[in-house]
Amino acid sequence: MKKVQLIVSFLLLGYIVILSCGKKEYGCAYPYNYRPFGLAFVGYDSAEVAQLVMQTYAKNTNYTQLISSDTMLAVDIEQRHDTIFQNGHMAFFEIKESNDYKIKIINTGEVLTIDSIQSGPATYSWTSATPCSPGAGQPRLSGYSSIRVNGVVKNISMIEPYRFAYYLTK
Repeated sequence: MKKVQLIVSFLLLGYIVILSCGKKEYGCAYPYNYRPFGLAFVGYDSAEVAQLVMQTYAKNTNYTQLISSDTMLAVDIEQRHDTIFQNGHMAFFEIKESNDYKIKIINTGEVLTIDSIQSGPATYSWTSATPCSPGAGQPRLSGYSSIRVNGVVKNISMIEPYRFAYYLTK
């Protein structure tokens, strides 16, 4: 009787081991698309940011190859507490990883250099015991992780509702 119990126990243990080894894992992932970000001004008053100039330069050219220059008159701005942004919760301008920039705040005489724009990872991946959902392979929007402003590396924060911005603090 003990022999039968021992054989049944070994068979049951073997069956469990086989089942556990046969678990399938699914590799899931989605790519990130990095959206341009803009600027929000903290500690400035509306008169100071009433006129802004953004000069776009070829990346890594030490601001010697000007691509374009754009002047913005801040007529449709909104202020919440100490932060100024475009009406509709949008940030000023659209800054991308592919260029370097100079922002001129005309009424204060400030010139800000923006370069070394860093994105995060290209994809996010994980394993699952069940098949990946149909949306798993769809791209997700993400924001850049950091930039260098006037030679100092800074993190980028999100401005509501889904717009990424760097908050320039006076």
